[in-house]
Amino acid sequence: MNADSSIVSRQYIPEADLPQLAKLAPDVRSEVMTLLQIIDRIGVDLSITAACERAGHLLGRSWKGIYHRIHQFQASKDWRSLLDKARAGSSYWNSSGAVTLPPKFRDYVESQWAMNQRGKFRSVHTALLYQWRQWSQGDETKAIPGYSTPPQPDPRTDIPVGWTYSNLRRCCMPSKYARKLIQMGPKAASQFGPLVLRTRVGLEPGQYYIIDDYWNDFKVLAPGARQACRLLQYDVLDIFSGCDIARGFKPALQDEDGTKVHLKEQEVVWLLCHTFCNIGYRAAGTTINAEAGAATVRQREQDLLEQLSRGRIHVRIGPCTGEAKLAGFFDGSSGGNPRFKAPLESLWNLAHNQCANLIEFPGQTGSNSRLNKPEELTGRERHTSALIRAALALPEDRAAELRYDFLGLYDAIAAITAIFDRINQRENHDLEGWRKSGLYVREWRPAIDWPFMGINSLAQYLDQKDPAERVQMMDYILSTPNLTRERPLSPHEVFSAARPGLVRLPLSAGAILMNDLPGLEVSVRNTRLEFTNTEIDPDEPLRFEALRRDGNGTEELLQDGSKWLVRVNPLWPKTAYLFDAKNGFAGACRNIGRVSWADNEGLKRAFGRRNHIEAKLIADAQRIANPILRIEAEKRAHNAAIFMGADERINAATSKRASCAEGREALEAILDPMGSKQETPVAGTTGAGDQADDFLNTISEP
Repeated sequence: MNADSSIVSRQYIPEADLPQLAKLAPDVRSEVMTLLQIIDRIGVDLSITAACERAGHLLGRSWKGIYHRIHQFQASKDWRSLLDKARAGSSYWNSSGAVTLPPKFRDYVESQWAMNQRGKFRSVHTALLYQWRQWSQGDETKAIPGYSTPPQPDPRTDIPVGWTYSNLRRCCMPSKYARKLIQMGPKAASQFGPLVLRTRVGLEPGQYYIIDDYWNDFKVLAPGARQACRLLQYDVLDIFSGCDIARGFKPALQDEDGTKVHLKEQEVVWLLCHTFCNIGYRAAGTTINAEAGAATVRQREQDLLEQLSRGRIHVRIGPCTGEAKLAGFFDGSSGGNPRFKAPLESLWNLAHNQCANLIEFPGQTGSNSRLNKPEELTGRERHTSALIRAALALPEDRAAELRYDFLGLYDAIAAITAIFDRINQRENHDLEGWRKSGLYVREWRPAIDWPFMGINSLAQYLDQKDPAERVQMMDYILSTPNLTRERPLSPHEVFSAARPGLVRLPLSAGAILMNDLPGLEVSVRNTRLEFTNTEIDPDEPLRFEALRRDGNGTEELLQDGSKWLVRVNPLWPKTAYLFDAKNGFAGACRNIGRVSWADNEGLKRAFGRRNHIEAKLIADAQRIANPILRIEAEKRAHNAAIFMGADERINAATSKRASCAEGREALEAILDPMGSKQETPVAGTTGAGDQADDFLNTISEP
């Protein structure tokens, strides 16, 4: 606004009207100021007709329309008379529309709209017109708030003025939040309410974990099941890195009474035990965010985790919403707030999209079975059930060759795990706060067909060149496209770099977490514990070394025939937790897995473990055989003493004969009947072998 227009605005526009002027669109406001400047020149150097023509030329308007506005301004001295009301907004319209509707009537229409559960205004408008006609015919029970008498119809529309569908829909529309709150409830309305935006900037890996469960959008075939079922998944997400660090799976099978088995407390305990005993927590403290739903953390586990970590692991349970926010409304079913776990919900949306392939994941259910469930799913399930029944008539080896219409449970788990590994290692992402957290890396390569390397290796590469060649090479790398890049680190890279610094709970802590879960009594047979667990492996039994370790350096070979209460975490089946008859933790045993013939390193480790156990068995046998060996040692010592005492009576000829090779071998056989295999002296006896050696040396001297 120039100086002239500022003077004009102070002359014609009161200071109290400046907020109203500021609300106008810039082009509308500029038009008013231009007209005021031209009006100021009327009677000075311009006639009113010339002024209107000039204004019309400047504004691109008809001079007659400008003349009408200027004439109204001269009569009223109100700057609002100069407005182009069509562009200024509905508040300046002089019409029989929204501004003439009584406030009580507008509130009534809004409430009628909000009370329509489907939110369709057409039916509300139709019912309103029917009510008005009934009232007009004398039915006072149909009186409409805001009017004392039935409003008269507009001859053009045959309904009251301003009651058209489009006008009422525009001016009586409740907010989306109000409509959803009334029609559905607080949970549905929350997506239209205010947000609290959070950031990962300033956090560290392991500082915050989120735990929750969700349903995969396809069905699987569990071992022994007669029909396909949904697959439930429960995960732990590290908030800072965005990495899905642990997950478990559970098929939604049915109990004997037909009830579907969903997530239980033991699955959450398994997940917590695996996360903190095998992955770890931040030394400065870790907070678990869990909702108050199926995947909640019980108070027992909350207290134990805080005690076992010495106050470094805290659990924060999200709000459990369900009570009505409007007075007089009934409470809804309680449930967790999905916004409390928004990062995990976002990750699952990505996983759903990548698991939607009809070939890789057959038996898709759709995200909403009522809206986008594939129609062929019903026939697929029916055919699979018939195929399972028909397979019962086949030999097991032939039945195993059948190809079903759904993924097997363990094939599905392997496929989903591969998907999540790919998601964790993705680099083409736009995760919030990534750049501000310094999670970008610069890379280079000497040629297009080379893989990218860290920028730190560039200095080492250039140090190998001559100074002139170094400058030339540097210019080439920086000027050639696609030889340098900046990329975001993958979630896996971020978490893996910090994982060695995490603190893990000891074995005993895992045992304390799991000691109220169901266990299995197992007897030791042939230096191993062997039992079946179909949740882990339906094809063959689990086998564990009968070597008990308590985590403090103690190892003990379990006695054959001894019985132990065994608990195994399906998320980490490499370890079996042993408990005694009083349910006290006795130690852990290592899994004996099968090793590939081609895995030389794995075979070397397996044979090393076998030899370690065999050495303990031999040592135990040595302890048992000590009385027998002691008798044999005493016998050898006695024979040696006899030969030593007869030395004086042996003449030179006999000595020479004894010193010959044949005589010496016979004497060695007499003095050491067990040969050189007996290397360990028996406790509590003198070394008979040492006496024999002294004697042999004596009789061998010339």
